[in-house]
Amino acid sequence: MKRLALALLALTLAVSIVGCSSAGGTSPKPSGGAPEVPAQPTKVDPYAAIPGDGVHEKAAYAAIPKALTYVENNTKEQGREVTDVSAGKATLVSYTLQAEAGDRICLFEVRGDGKAYEQYHYPATPDPAKLFWQDAAIGEGALLADPSGTGETAGAAAVRKIVEQASPGENVKVSIYGYNFYWIKEDGTPVNTPGGSPFTISIDPSGAAGSWSM
Repeated sequence: MKRLALALLALTLAVSIVGCSSAGGTSPKPSGGAPEVPAQPTKVDPYAAIPGDGVHEKAAYAAIPKALTYVENNTKEQGREVTDVSAGKATLVSYTLQAEAGDRICLFEVRGDGKAYEQYHYPATPDPAKLFWQDAAIGEGALLADPSGTGETAGAAAVRKIVEQASPGENVKVSIYGYNFYWIKEDGTPVNTPGGSPFTISIDPSGAAGSWSM
């Protein structure tokens, strides 16, 4: 079964705030005062919704009922407890993107903050020198889509920037690999599986459930 039970389990993300300088130039620091406290990173909601108004995003949302039924039936066939998602609302939280450079591929995710993270490494900042590359032959047959719309194109650009640093001079192609949905409750937390991890379904560009958590 294609990419069964892959889950995006990251919980928190912090980004640095850029300090503001005064319009009139630099003023001398007063002596004897309290020590200057550095700006603290802003807490970003890891389950923030990605806008769903793009053509591909709308199609992914429309595919949820069929994908969810497939996952539930498959889970029952395996004798597992089905996750009750009735307390939450299906929410597009991230894209999965495939970057191809030469004969290698690497997977990334882009969340609501617009930044690219290597798949399963959110919220760590990617190191271009330490990306997990696989032979491009492994990805043959994967259902991919060209980025379209504001969210996808911005996400692809973020991925491309990292990959071009990792593989200078190589031809880089970035494609949409999947749309990752969480079921978010009114308190902003995700519905969990019986095992305690956030319940997710990744829907591929064809509208099928490419992977899910149990």
